[in-house]
Amino acid sequence: METIQVNTSQHVAIDYPVAGLGERVAARLIDLGAFIVVAILLMVLTALTGSAQSKILVISIWSIYGACFVFYDLISEIFMNGQSIGKKLLKIKVISLNGGQASLGQYFIRWLFRLVDFTLTAQVGGLICVAITENKQRIGDIVAKHHTHKNSCPYWL
Repeated sequence: METIQVNTSQHVAIDYPVAGLGERVAARLIDLGAFIVVAILLMVLTALTGSAQSKILVISIWSIYGACFVFYDLISEIFMNGQSIGKKLLKIKVISLNGGQASLGQYFIRWLFRLVDFTLTAQVGGLICVAITENKQRIGDIVAKHHTHKNSCPYWL
């Protein structure tokens, strides 16, 4: 298992196991699966309630859903201490390179560069970057100066 050495502010070196490409992809697929389930439920709910007749309501519901989809990673990492639902289930977490919790700015930069890592490069650029970089970081991680590691301490679960 690959590790990364983090030097804390107290000048203590800690080795963290780095989350592998497979774990990161699996966490993302869990998150996407949750969004697919919600989308199906919204479609069924819309069909059953007959609210398809009300275009404004349908547009509002799907606009909220779209905003949640776009901002999900940013919001979940901020409010769930560097984890999304998929990351939490797979016990991986985003931390700063100094070993502490990432700052709001780091989460924002990481989220912003998700466009570069995944959207603009058809999902391939971020995966290639994780596969070839020494610390298994995608472009957003490198710019924001943090990485995703596998939880090895029970108090991080």
